[in-house]
Amino acid sequence: MVESTVSEYTRSRPRRPLGVWVLTVYGANFAGIIPFGLSIYLLVSEESSKFLDSAGFGLFLSLALNVGVFIAAFRTWQGKDRARIVFLILITLYYALVAVNNYQLMSSGSAVSSETSRMWGRVFRGFLYPVIFIWYFLRAETRKFFRE
Repeated sequence: MVESTVSEYTRSRPRRPLGVWVLTVYGANFAGIIPFGLSIYLLVSEESSKFLDSAGFGLFLSLALNVGVFIAAFRTWQGKDRARIVFLILITLYYALVAVNNYQLMSSGSAVSSETSRMWGRVFRGFLYPVIFIWYFLRAETRKFFRE
């Protein structure tokens, strides 16, 4: 009885596409776990008192965004359609904020001149990555996996 239920479920649900694997793992790591760990490191470092006075609230919002991206990426990987939409919104917000932050830093003149090419790369990626994620997860072939 259980075997037939399992086999019916596996036949009705398409296999997880490779792109879902790659993009959810990438998003969970590079917009979730790694920035979260770096933010925690900023909080516990000796210099954190100077930083927290000026940007403490923003740091806590960043932590919440990183946790949200990680959870949404995991649920998207599981095939949850609602999580896919939340994941796209959060990943777009994350990378747009990265782009805006780097652009503002360069515009303020406080960026080191040797770092400007890297910062322009982050601005470019801040717009490119959401386009790739949105394009892939809104394709008809990919949406078949997310039917509930």
